[in-house]
Order: sequence, then C-alpha cells, then structure tokens
Amino acid sequence: MISRRHRANRTSLLISHRLDAVRKADAIAVLDDGVITESGRHEALMAAEGAYARLFRLQASGYQDDSLTVGGAS
Repeated sequence: MISRRHRANRTSLLISHRLDAVRKADAIAVLDDGVITESGRHEALMAAEGAYARLFRLQASGYQDDSLTVGGAS
C-alpha cells in the first residue's frame, strides 16, 4: 500500500473489500449495488452500527480466530 507520506496533498482513491485497508482514510463510502449507502470516517461508521460496522467486525473476527484456515476448514 502507498504510504501516507506519498499520498500527502493528493487525492487518492482506494477500492477494497478488506476494510482494515481503508480504516485510516479521511472519507469512506460504502456501496451497495452501486449506491452509496453510508459514508464518513471509520469511527463514525462504527458508531452508526450499520453495514460497515457489521462487516468490519465480521472481518476482524476472522483474523482473531486462530482456528480458521483458508477455505473455512478447521
């Protein structure tokens, strides 16, 4: 990923299904079927308890569970 220093004073667009990658972005837009359904900073989106927060927690729990392996097999 490009460092914050390289992005300074520039507009960058990062598209990712991995929500941890966008966590520190100045603005996050959540798309559902091509429509922006939520937008804001990570903290605000988590507090809103919407789709972003639900998906972020779901992804984070997958990284925290050591019993999970690739493909969902244990």
